[in-house]
Amino acid sequence: MRCRLNCPSACAALLLALAGQPALGTPLDLAPCDAAAVSSVLQADAARLDARAVWLDASQLLWPGMPADGAFTLYYSRRGGIAASPGAPVTGADAALRLEVDETRLPESVTEPLRYLGPGVRLRVPAPSAALRRERLRGELVLVHEVAGRVERATRLQAAAALDELYAAAAGAELGAILARGSTQFRLWAPTARAVSLCRYASASGTALERLPLERDRPTGIWSATRRGELAGSYYAYLVEVFVPATGLVRNRVTDPYSVSLSADSRRSYVARLDSAALQPPGWEMTPSPALKSGPELVIYELHLRDFSASDASVPAAHRGKYLAFTEPDSAGMRQLRALAAAGVTDVHLLPVFDFASVPETGCLEPRIEASADGAQAAATIRAVAARDCYNWGYDPLHFGAPEGSYASDADDGARRIVEFRQMVMALHRAGLRVGMDLVYNHTMAAGQDPQSVLDRIVPGYYQRLDSAGRVERSTCCANTATEHRMMAKLVTDTVVRFARDYRIDSFRFDLMGHQPRELMTQLKAQLAVATGHVVPLLGEGWNFGEVVNGARFVQAAQGTLGGTGIATFSDRARDALRGGAAGDHGVALRAQQGYLNGLGYDPNEVAAASSPGELLHAADLVRAGLAGTLRSYRMQDASGQVIPLSALDYRGAPAGYAEQPDEVVNYVENHDNQTLFDANVLKLPRATSAADRARVQILGAAVVAFSQGIAYFHAGVELLRSKSLDGNSFDSGDWFNRIDWTFSDNGFASGLPPGADSERDWPVMQPLLADAAIKPSASDIRWTRDAFLDLLRIRASSSLFRLRSATEVQRRLRFLNTGPAQLPTVIVGKLDGTDLPAAGFGELVYLINVDPLAHTLAIAELAGRPYVLHPVHRAAGAADRRGLEARYEPATGAFTVPARTAVVFVTPARTGTTNAPGR
Repeated sequence: MRCRLNCPSACAALLLALAGQPALGTPLDLAPCDAAAVSSVLQADAARLDARAVWLDASQLLWPGMPADGAFTLYYSRRGGIAASPGAPVTGADAALRLEVDETRLPESVTEPLRYLGPGVRLRVPAPSAALRRERLRGELVLVHEVAGRVERATRLQAAAALDELYAAAAGAELGAILARGSTQFRLWAPTARAVSLCRYASASGTALERLPLERDRPTGIWSATRRGELAGSYYAYLVEVFVPATGLVRNRVTDPYSVSLSADSRRSYVARLDSAALQPPGWEMTPSPALKSGPELVIYELHLRDFSASDASVPAAHRGKYLAFTEPDSAGMRQLRALAAAGVTDVHLLPVFDFASVPETGCLEPRIEASADGAQAAATIRAVAARDCYNWGYDPLHFGAPEGSYASDADDGARRIVEFRQMVMALHRAGLRVGMDLVYNHTMAAGQDPQSVLDRIVPGYYQRLDSAGRVERSTCCANTATEHRMMAKLVTDTVVRFARDYRIDSFRFDLMGHQPRELMTQLKAQLAVATGHVVPLLGEGWNFGEVVNGARFVQAAQGTLGGTGIATFSDRARDALRGGAAGDHGVALRAQQGYLNGLGYDPNEVAAASSPGELLHAADLVRAGLAGTLRSYRMQDASGQVIPLSALDYRGAPAGYAEQPDEVVNYVENHDNQTLFDANVLKLPRATSAADRARVQILGAAVVAFSQGIAYFHAGVELLRSKSLDGNSFDSGDWFNRIDWTFSDNGFASGLPPGADSERDWPVMQPLLADAAIKPSASDIRWTRDAFLDLLRIRASSSLFRLRSATEVQRRLRFLNTGPAQLPTVIVGKLDGTDLPAAGFGELVYLINVDPLAHTLAIAELAGRPYVLHPVHRAAGAADRRGLEARYEPATGAFTVPARTAVVFVTPARTGTTNAPGR
């Protein structure tokens, strides 16, 4: 509107009144700032209606399943209270608008994301002004199909597309608490709110100092207030008055989605300048990240922060389970991380360290547990305190851009978590390790009016992904987010850039990345490059499932859709072939479904499922596919004798090869999900397998990852035969089941029956194995595995042949031998050609992986007459695997002898054009 009043203050008062705010200067009641309840209903709305109609943009909508006949009316109420009962006239509305049926053809860009809704009537709103359209979205809207002025059917509307169009300008704005030029501005995007005010606090626990009204900017939907002075060190929260369908007009006290830090348990947001010297630990500006040449150079070590130090007696008690544990250079854990870095690990990837909801940040419990004779006592103890203990993986986001408080020395001091997070990063950088973060943008801890819902209590129905009835989708586990919506995508981008720029995080892993749009991820990668001045590696879980499956709503950032982006997905092809079975196996199937590593077709266990020779041959081909980087174009001879691209090799009905380039695939055999590799092998190897052989099988699994093209990814403790006592989902199993022993004395096996409800049904299968003392490795077994793992890392680091940068180079230089129908399937043979390749180190390199409990000799005529010798790491005086020295090569016949359950590498001297420069 245009103000005609002479007095500027009167004009401002009128604008605030129209927005539902009190006039400037009007004292605001402080009681809501300090109330125990975080929500209060100002006017109830009892109508229970689905939201089946969907705005296509700000002026047209779709009502799926409805015919085009009859009259359609859009009813509006500023504060709620519309009643639309079938057979009766609508009551309680402030206004009504008759809609027009629109039968014009829409572009595919509009209709394609709506395929999941099915056909229906498309309606157009007669051209109102932008201001009127914005106003209508701030109250209650009900769409009614009427016959003779009475309700036939009624529905609410899903408003995200309309909000994205009307408030597009908000995407370029800075949000949060902004300190600049002697003032502090608070900016919150809340386009549907009736009123917003700011509660400001001097401390984390004191009562409110003041409550300030925020002014609404109509074009952006951003509410803001400015205070003189830079208010760093203070705290704040917002009071948002907004209409919530089926609840009414409510006042929600919420923290800032753009919080840089918070008080304990995320009760209040913290005001800070992240570039302030007070928040930078000494040496911060002088400690750069270690360099990385390309994506395939990545060797990642996945680690949970509490797993690292909660049980490490060499860490001061006050620092155990905290960020500051990484600043103890002489601790057993830091000594191991430095050893891994020296051998070839490039990045430590931390499970969630952003602010999450599932651990009390003050007063959490650390129960004392000992292994019990019957195995069930530990599980009972964990279950009794699970909601109150200090442990959770943390996949329960509250604030995406703030560090988690339970890992700080003082969760109630918003500065401490910032400084200590940076101290952790700096300590890892000084140890020669880059730092990666596990990010969870596919869901939030809660939605709706739940006290742990942040986004949905500010803009109801916008940030969460809804189904066709307007219910929050939960395919990820929890309240799915709609990262396809403009302002949710902005929140993703802004907070990831914050961690890269302001905390020097070097790489990012995205949980359930396949639930996010490819477009978002490619834009994020570009913005990270601009913000940091270099490429920041992105990788994630590209699983294709749920409401977005097969591109139902957008092109996903999933396996097979990221070609050419340089964004990597985890490959399950070799992982499943190596381990056997599937994540959902229970009961006898846990043992019966063996894999390539643990006996499929050649070393059956006591309950092994019958298998055909073809299953082992196919498993071997899938392992080769992993070694070749899961590249869709890579051609090799399969078990039938045909030469095919990996895109034609079957993996459970999907192409085994899906990546375009090596930097688009993550190779792994174990991560935090599911049983550890040791535990999987406990279930699947014959029970009589010796502890020494179990260690050898562990190293064979690690060898496949180390020798594979693409990104190598290892779970913390894989080098220590880590066990979680057969727990396949230890996210809430406490420190006891997740601990790592950096003294290399105990691997955690037989700590008790796993406590999760999904594990308990498998206790009858697990209990006899956990009670078998012969399975548990000795300290010498653990130390041997650790040393053999370090040797594998050294072998990978010794040659760029293990880290080829393009699919063309992989096809040119990697060849598999011992393939086809006549192969010996328990031995994988790969040959790499180092001619003219910088940092190849060798002229040729041949790796042989024998998973069989028997030694084998293979005559490969085309490799006869070569000067092959064992890799220098194998021949070194301190080499861990002395059995590997029994491997032989006969030049006359090209015969290689490989000892039982052994992986070895043979090399020839470097040819002209190659160098012996280190690969990192």
